[in-house]
Amino acid sequence: MVGKLKGLNCSNAKDFIEILQTINCDLRLGLDDGGNYSYVAPMSAKPKPAKVTETLPKTTPQPEQPKKEKPYSVVQQSFSAKELMFWQQFGVTPDVLKNYKVLSLREFKGENNDRKPFVFYSADDEPIFCFSGKRYVKIYRPF
Repeated sequence: MVGKLKGLNCSNAKDFIEILQTINCDLRLGLDDGGNYSYVAPMSAKPKPAKVTETLPKTTPQPEQPKKEKPYSVVQQSFSAKELMFWQQFGVTPDVLKNYKVLSLREFKGENNDRKPFVFYSADDEPIFCFSGKRYVKIYRPF
């Protein structure tokens, strides 16, 4: 999309680098400069107009808040043969599931935005999978 907007071709190595640099700069990712969010001119033979950069306001460090209890709970179960067959149709093996910390859930309990509790239960025809992160989980219900 960025290539189309800028009239660049992803198949051309020089253009591809410029596309990546544009994304890095515009989204202020700081991938090539160790987190410095100032504008870096893309490598291109075409002259570009100078961009105005805004400096981010400095914030004073806030005292650490005590860790909140997670607003959800999961009950894990072993993958059933049917669940493994579901993943296998996409070429996903049990090792891949393990590498990406995918779990099969029997139950997921959580709270909505109004702090009202809700619960999902897994069934043979409606499995629940969980992608587990450090401070979050992503629930996947394929059916």
